[in-house]
Amino acid sequence: MIKRFQVNYSYAALEDLKAIHSYIVYELRSPIAAKRLERRIRDEIRSLDYFPERYAVVDYDQLASIGLRRVPVGNYIVYYLIDLEKLTVTVARILYGGLSIENIVRELERF
Repeated sequence: MIKRFQVNYSYAALEDLKAIHSYIVYELRSPIAAKRLERRIRDEIRSLDYFPERYAVVDYDQLASIGLRRVPVGNYIVYYLIDLEKLTVTVARILYGGLSIENIVRELERF
């Protein structure tokens, strides 16, 4: 039987999603693109309910030690953790993919 995981968002991840949407709507002046990207991100996150292990653990020792995984979606990366005992996936952050590893670590510390 295939295990189905419950997918949850951290507060920081929800704020990231709002910020991404707002940036595209107000700075890039493209509400349609904002809606499409948000839908793509949410669809990819939703798909983590089955086989969340399919994406690799990050290759930065400090983050790999806690089992943090990443999935790219467009120019953004969804960072998440899996709890195999509770069958949950928690989306920690959704960050711009062009950030340096130092900035990613700094942002993930807010989680």
